[in-house]
Amino acid sequence: MPSGGTSPTFRCASGGWSRRRHDGTLRPGLGDVFRAAPVSEDIDLWPVYERVACPTLALRGAESDLLERSTFLAMAEQGPRARTVGV
Repeated sequence: MPSGGTSPTFRCASGGWSRRRHDGTLRPGLGDVFRAAPVSEDIDLWPVYERVACPTLALRGAESDLLERSTFLAMAEQGPRARTVGV
């Protein structure tokens, strides 16, 4: 896949969940959803996560303010026991 994410396959796979920066690189757009409509109280999604029955990969940026490190690490121990990768 080209590093610039210009291939039709990449555009299809990204499904609108990425945003192009001014310098042409891509960043995830998932956080935009939460910034636009903040959740005022915690929602317990662990019961949903526990039901995931397929191999799972969890990615977390070192400076993420969306996914807490403790939650990220717990994802490797619970439910589908995600493979975790920090970037």
